[in-house]
Amino acid sequence: MGRIDLAKPQSRDALATWRQQPGMLGLRLTFHRPDMRAQLTDGSADWLWGAAEKFGVPVMAHAPDGLPVLAGIAARHPGLTLIVDHMGFGRETMDAHALAGAARVAALARCPNVFVKVSALPYFTSEPYPFRNLHEPLRRVIEAFGPRRCFWGSDLSRMLEHCSYRQGVTHFTQELDFLSADDLDWIMGRGLRECLHWEIAQQ
Repeated sequence: MGRIDLAKPQSRDALATWRQQPGMLGLRLTFHRPDMRAQLTDGSADWLWGAAEKFGVPVMAHAPDGLPVLAGIAARHPGLTLIVDHMGFGRETMDAHALAGAARVAALARCPNVFVKVSALPYFTSEPYPFRNLHEPLRRVIEAFGPRRCFWGSDLSRMLEHCSYRQGVTHFTQELDFLSADDLDWIMGRGLRECLHWEIAQQ
């Protein structure tokens, strides 16, 4: 998932051939820092959504304070594939606040073109593995979107401060008793591959 500078005129031309770059599957944009947050609502990104829809470029977006804005974008561009990063959680969505955070992102499930990455979760709890206080928020999000629209992810650069990579995986594959084997097949990779039209080379 590549990045672009929304302010550069050449970025607008790049989307037409974006997925022709080797290994490129889509875009990832972040709107959570003070210097980036305004871009979601000040018109800077308005051109992007229609272009990504037109050229079939999936967009991952991290905008924990802008989830209603993302919902409006998804409704106006039904052909756009929009993937919400990190379950829509922000730095303040910790522990007891996780249920409210889950409810905020679950509201986007009504848009069939919105998907969610259930990623970086160890970062949002002060409890040790297996992060039991996150199980109910996770269940509610997965129930709202369905397992085919929920994608596991590690956010590896921050996860290792809280658990091992293996624990990040087994948190889902061994600790969430509300997920079936078929659910896990979709969440742990199949859903993301299909959503991004990601062709895996056969060895």
